[in-house]
Amino acid sequence: MNPSFVVIIEFNEITLLFNQLKFMFNVKKSNMKSNSIFLFALILTLSFPVCAQTLEQANAQLKRKEYRSAYSSFRKLAEQGNSQAWGTLGWMYINGIGVSSDNTKGISWLKRAAEQGNIGAQLYLGGIFLSSTVQPKDVNQSAFWYRKAAEQGDPIAQLKIGELYAKGEGVERDLQEAMLWIHRSATQGNIDAQVVLGGAYMAGEGVLKDEQQALNWYIKAAEQGHVKAQSQLGWLYANGRGVVQNLQNSVAWFKKAADQGDSYSQFMLAMAYIDGKGVPRDRQSAYFWMLHASINGDQLFISLRDALERSLTVDERSNAQAAARNWKPKSSMH
Repeated sequence: MNPSFVVIIEFNEITLLFNQLKFMFNVKKSNMKSNSIFLFALILTLSFPVCAQTLEQANAQLKRKEYRSAYSSFRKLAEQGNSQAWGTLGWMYINGIGVSSDNTKGISWLKRAAEQGNIGAQLYLGGIFLSSTVQPKDVNQSAFWYRKAAEQGDPIAQLKIGELYAKGEGVERDLQEAMLWIHRSATQGNIDAQVVLGGAYMAGEGVLKDEQQALNWYIKAAEQGHVKAQSQLGWLYANGRGVVQNLQNSVAWFKKAADQGDSYSQFMLAMAYIDGKGVPRDRQSAYFWMLHASINGDQLFISLRDALERSLTVDERSNAQAAARNWKPKSSMH
């Protein structure tokens, strides 16, 4: 049941920039959907000194969802040579915001902005070329633009170019180069990079195997709510890997991940209640967590759930089922 330690985070490429915006502006996840259009334009305008009043008006139109007016404003600014507007205009063409969708024009405008060093445009182009939703996939172009943004210190781009080096996509495979970029991202606080780096130290891929370093990076991400890091810490504490075995700490970390809906952690928490390791034996609590863990359809989890169900009294079973129906996972972070 040991989960894989080498974690390569797979992003939805088109929404990648929104994660960057949340990181830069500390926008709450619940507000990302309503604010994402305005924030996307905003990051594209922050890379250079700006014609503030005019750009502020154009961004305000986007925020108010006055898309046709916003398109006209950004178009005028773009035609006047405003490099910030180039990127936003490209995004509007690709997404059909305020104008008919036109991927060719969108990419053309984005490239103009990216060539002037606009990090937001570089990130967006990296995602476009890595996916195939806008045009045919081109990993060479993706690596090119991600590297441009990474060299300017962007932590999301540093993680992405690191992943490309690890996979050998668009660049020659080089695990040491991959870990160099991922480490730079992790030290800037990118929790996804911290988890990847923890996995690399655990497996000894691209770096010397060091379970203590793995533990440290997992802790950094777990304390910020990263569910995979919390689950990994539960396993490390349970098995005394990189740290002295501590079953209470193991249960505590598995509980944090289980509360966010992680089925493996829910299973491990159930097993702790069955065996009385780190918590008192409690088959009703074990059954409660197995009810959630088994939702993903894993046959082992289903078998254990059913076996626990048969061991309970009618009242214990009913109480656990009622609690499970009323339970909702906490907001998940990755």
